[in-house]
Amino acid sequence: MSSTNIGAEQKRGIAYTYGDFNGQSIIPKEALTYDIILRFKGNELVASNKMEQLVNDYSLGRMTINPNSNYLSELLSIKDLKSVKEINPNNIVLIITVILLVFNMMNIIWSEYLREISMLRLIGARKRDIRFMVVYQSVLLAAFGTIIGIVLGLGITKLGLVSFKDEVLDAVGISPSIHIDQDVIMKTIKVAVSAIVLATIVPVIKIGKIGCMEAISNATKHKKREKQSKIGKLIQDKFGIFRYMGIRNLWIKKTRTFVSILTITLCGYLIIYTFSGMQNEVNDKIRRIYYKNDITVCGGIANDEEIFKIDDNKIDKIKNMQGVKSVKSTYEDTSTFVTDKKNIEKAFIGYYGLEGDGKIETENYLRFYDNEDLKKYVEPYMLDGKTSKELETKTDGYINVAVYNSFYDMMKTHTQKKIFKDLKQGDIINLNVKYHNGDKIEKRSVKVRVAAIIKADWQAYGDIIRPYKFEVITSEDNMKELLGFKAYNNLAVDYKDMENIEANSKVEEYVTQNIPGSITLKTGFVNTQNQEMKNIFRESVINITLVLMIAAISIFCTVKSNLMERRKEMFTMRALGMSAKDMNSMNMWESMTYAVLSVISGIALATYELFKFVEWNNNAYTNFGIEHFMDFTFPYPQVAIFAIVTLVTCIIAVKLANRDFKNREISDGMRDID
Repeated sequence: MSSTNIGAEQKRGIAYTYGDFNGQSIIPKEALTYDIILRFKGNELVASNKMEQLVNDYSLGRMTINPNSNYLSELLSIKDLKSVKEINPNNIVLIITVILLVFNMMNIIWSEYLREISMLRLIGARKRDIRFMVVYQSVLLAAFGTIIGIVLGLGITKLGLVSFKDEVLDAVGISPSIHIDQDVIMKTIKVAVSAIVLATIVPVIKIGKIGCMEAISNATKHKKREKQSKIGKLIQDKFGIFRYMGIRNLWIKKTRTFVSILTITLCGYLIIYTFSGMQNEVNDKIRRIYYKNDITVCGGIANDEEIFKIDDNKIDKIKNMQGVKSVKSTYEDTSTFVTDKKNIEKAFIGYYGLEGDGKIETENYLRFYDNEDLKKYVEPYMLDGKTSKELETKTDGYINVAVYNSFYDMMKTHTQKKIFKDLKQGDIINLNVKYHNGDKIEKRSVKVRVAAIIKADWQAYGDIIRPYKFEVITSEDNMKELLGFKAYNNLAVDYKDMENIEANSKVEEYVTQNIPGSITLKTGFVNTQNQEMKNIFRESVINITLVLMIAAISIFCTVKSNLMERRKEMFTMRALGMSAKDMNSMNMWESMTYAVLSVISGIALATYELFKFVEWNNNAYTNFGIEHFMDFTFPYPQVAIFAIVTLVTCIIAVKLANRDFKNREISDGMRDID
């Protein structure tokens, strides 16, 4: 039998014996063991936590409990499918920008009707009547906006289905149709209504406080400075009066300015953080950890580990195939090491639930490489400059081995810890191996010499992840002496070119048809990663486009509103000699100040999040024995794109806002038409 796995681990199977044997047991009593099946209330995450708690409370040892990994895996898959309907961080940013836009628009609209509202108060309108006006407008905005948004969403979805055709559906002539999910529609309505409500709270409170005197008073709420600040004087001296006024105008309406800048900042965060190359770096490193080779073959659940071997002729056949770059063949087995309990760290004893006070015997991995692969794959991880040559020879009659003296404590500390307390080079350790003596398998005790100790990051970047046990590695030249035979039960194949699908398919076909083991293909994982990145890219482009549109609308409305509120001031300055060019320059400087402050704050926010991203990954992968997983790389291309997009957006916004002033008569602009 053979099986093909896309994941990094094989599925686990348990066999039970049932039947009526006329009172005769077919299994000796001393060989009988009993399983206790535990069921925990709650979801898959609760079950995992309960299992760890149970092991810790009763000091059972991690290996005494086997979680139903197949069942939990399926539950997690279902949870992942459900998470499609959940709101991801990018969508949260989009929702926040919508709230900010509505909030800004409400402030602008009701600020412009300040005097009209005061007149209503003067003729007897109650505060709740005024507030009801705002609420009524918000309800209409929520209703029409949600309907239009859903219709546009369905239209864009249909356009996406047409633009990004599924090749399989296209080949069979099936036209994809839109599935309208009621839960998604309800979530859209909830988000839209919530955004309007949150954005309306402050304007409702603010407008309710407007009094009657606003209708007959021209007093400004802004405090007048008795003299110009030193910073203002410096800007005026350096850049001129009109450019100074453009920058000064930002602080006339501080709330609008802050909201507009915050909106663009969030847009910059999405652009810089989402498209940073560091995510691709993480994907590459993860692929290197879990899928070091293009094809790996080992014994599966359906294979008898004692007799599963890969024929040498088949290995030679694979080596000579056109698309193959390299083939690594190894033999992996298990043995046990025997030592005094006092030599072992307490964490390891607790993890395995080892009992007794004298000697202990527990399982370890035993692995054999050919000499060339020892130098290529193992030697780079040997401490103190040791070389693989020592593993090819004996010292004082003892076979030389390299050992990995760490295990991953997944129950308590979730970190790597040592197994032997003071193991060092030159120590002699006792192994019990399964020696094949003809048709019999005998347990033999042998002593081997520790010639080298393997670095901690071997677990992640070495040959394969073995996080829970002691590991012994030596040359295949020693296999005959230790095990009584020489063979291979593991195979790793690398392609010459991952893009040469035709040649690679022939290799995969030969391996799957001729080696009856568990076969893992990197291509499946790579395709999954690429598809996920494509999905993230598409979703991010949509979100960024929407956020950018919101930012542009916010800037346009803010600049336009500020200009309209100062129109008498501006046309008075025109009458005193300010040219249309100087007026445009003043407004442009105001808009460019938005852009510069937004770019700086956007870069700062995205950089901070990227630093946290790097820090999180570095901390997470210390569990794999990796002291430093990745470095921070400043996202220059993404910053440049964000800066250019922001500048262009602000320029367009101020150009559009300036149109009303371009051909207006100065005398008309100076009239009190409030």
